[in-house]
Amino acid sequence: MKSRINIETGKIRFAAAPELYGLFFEDINRAADGGLYPEMIRNRAFEDSLVPEGCRVDENRKIYISGHGWPGAFNHGEGMDEWAEAVPETDIPGWYAKEAVMELDESHTLHPNRRASLLVSFREGGKIYNIGYAGISVEQGEDYHFYMMLCSDSDCQLTLTLEDEEGRNLGSTSLYVTAFEEYRRLDCRLRALQTGHRCRFCISAGNACRLRIGFTSLMPEKTFMGHGLREDLALALKNTHSRFLRFPGGCVVEGINAQNAFRFSHMIGPVWERPGEQLMWHYRATNGLGFHEYLQLCEDLDMEALYVCNCGMDCQARSGSGLTEDETEEFLQEALHALEYALGTADTEYGAMRASAGHPEPFRLKYVEIGNENWGPEYRTRYERFYRVLREAWPEVILISNCHTEQWGLPTEFADEHYYNTPEFFLEHADMFDERSRSGPRVFLGEYAVNGGNTMASMECALAEAAFLTGVEKNQDLVRLTAYAPLFQNADYTAWRPNLIVFDNHRVYGIPSYHAISLMAKYRGEYVVECRVETQKRPPVFSGLPGIMCADEGLVFRNVKINGKPAPLSRMLYGEAVPEGDTFRMEYGSRSHHFTGKSREWNEAFETFFTQGPFREPSVIWGLFGEDATTEYTFEAELKFAPDNPVTFSIWNSCPDTDAGCNEPRDPEWNLRTVRNRVWRLEGGRSYTQPARMGETKEGEEAGKETGLDYSVFNHFRITAGKEGYDCYINGKLTESVRLTCYPSVFAAASAYEEQIILKVVSVADED
Repeated sequence: MKSRINIETGKIRFAAAPELYGLFFEDINRAADGGLYPEMIRNRAFEDSLVPEGCRVDENRKIYISGHGWPGAFNHGEGMDEWAEAVPETDIPGWYAKEAVMELDESHTLHPNRRASLLVSFREGGKIYNIGYAGISVEQGEDYHFYMMLCSDSDCQLTLTLEDEEGRNLGSTSLYVTAFEEYRRLDCRLRALQTGHRCRFCISAGNACRLRIGFTSLMPEKTFMGHGLREDLALALKNTHSRFLRFPGGCVVEGINAQNAFRFSHMIGPVWERPGEQLMWHYRATNGLGFHEYLQLCEDLDMEALYVCNCGMDCQARSGSGLTEDETEEFLQEALHALEYALGTADTEYGAMRASAGHPEPFRLKYVEIGNENWGPEYRTRYERFYRVLREAWPEVILISNCHTEQWGLPTEFADEHYYNTPEFFLEHADMFDERSRSGPRVFLGEYAVNGGNTMASMECALAEAAFLTGVEKNQDLVRLTAYAPLFQNADYTAWRPNLIVFDNHRVYGIPSYHAISLMAKYRGEYVVECRVETQKRPPVFSGLPGIMCADEGLVFRNVKINGKPAPLSRMLYGEAVPEGDTFRMEYGSRSHHFTGKSREWNEAFETFFTQGPFREPSVIWGLFGEDATTEYTFEAELKFAPDNPVTFSIWNSCPDTDAGCNEPRDPEWNLRTVRNRVWRLEGGRSYTQPARMGETKEGEEAGKETGLDYSVFNHFRITAGKEGYDCYINGKLTESVRLTCYPSVFAAASAYEEQIILKVVSVADED
């Protein structure tokens, strides 16, 4: 069947949203230090190995654990297990010594915000060196600026050298240091004589001496528009044709705890005075890419700034909650100060700080989001206060809520919605906003990406996202802002995948989604016109095993068959099926999470968090039947269970072998979070087919159908699964008939200028 696209330019629907396509920056995968902020020395402030504030570490310093019980990789400051395994051992991450002794001193630091200095005792000819971020990358003929803050017990002759892996000199300079007790700044420039990508930076002493170093930095002199950011990565952002940039996160806004939450006051001033934070992405940030740098980047890229402020909450996804009233007030003042820094005149307190940093005129700051991924009553009270105070202080700024706070009767201009899901989800929901009420707030799709299914960062994912975005384009009177997430991935320091732009210390590329989104953002039009597609529709293809799940012990089953033949119980995900004659009784057993893939300490801490924390999964018993995954089958079984024991038949159970999401310990077994399926649930004498996991409820949940089950006897259940959907029978009577949501083979959206039509077409068919 050929598809047909009908465009009616006379039917103008509404003006195009000028900032529909944007970007979301979060310091994840070492996206800032060693990335967009091109600092070349790793652990330049010598603080990486210090125990994160408000946390404890295990005796081997493998992991840290926050006060809420959330565990993260530490490895004595090297971060993820695989990052630590990739480098030689050292007491001070990134730094090594030959004929010299290094030690940290937490009592004599450069600034009250610095937690340590590096005390170095050189023998004659001794040296210390830093290996950077998987090596230091230099280009022949380019200049690099180094400085350090130090004091010395004696006069000494220092040589600063760029060395390749074999120790060859790729550029050097000398400094003569006289003895002085107070910290001084020493600067120098090095020119690379050759190109190398696994280099190291060395400081060697011509005579025996003792130095105390408070801070170091090595940066390329050539940066994007001369404003200190890595040129190729900034150009990759520019080439997306995006119109806004959300910053600084993401979960880093709340941090692993209140002590490590992002604060405006930590992101301004000289970089050597900015306190660092331990991020939940398993490394420490020095905040070189701070608030001023962010606003300058937005200006250089001609993007609107969208700033996310902490609203007085710890990360709820990691068992956090609301902070104290005093702490919340501190974060409110931080938000007010940030706005004054960006928008205030040079005669205000914080506007004067901006001016002294080199930008006398105010920046553009159009949007402020109140919190990140916060919800519930604690967020409601904080959002209400932040909205009222910020609105009164800066009425021109557009405020964004983390959720639909208008449902609580609160003023809401924009609601932030996040979608991470499979390709099928995005294909099936391209019409998500077609019938959405226009009387509520506008929508900000603050984070979205295909991060589930059978492939990752693939053409399949890019097509599904682009198809979804055609639906967004048809509804941009409602959906005004969108941003793929996350943005950057340092290939040598991956904590999350997939990400839009991948880089190492000298190269960069965009995944297929990058190119699709950049194309859609480049061609916009002034107004949206009517566009209808006539095309063949197709259902998603599901394949897997049938299963039975119950919430409590006591369910008994017998005579299980697939396609008329006896079907073995092939896998118990949770609990046990105890044989009793010709029947099997479901019992809890001993199945629990067993995390693997990382250090023993991290695996065990993760298991503790997920079995004892507030997000622990409900107790269930779950078995799968048969050996071969198929799309079409008939599954039948006789069951007897109590009315108060919810039972779920899970259809097409499969567990894709894709490595998306957090690079953390994993449960290698199939489990509630990883298995993909469709469901038929029986609870309280009623039948439901909405795709909810056992123990979950949904707002506006369908009422369900009365089943008339006689719970005193065995009942016969049958499910006929096929390419179009599945039918559910109880004792031979059809109870549910579920048709899979079909999606078009071709998606399209159209916009126009006065004399030009822009048509965007996405084909997800497997033929021309």
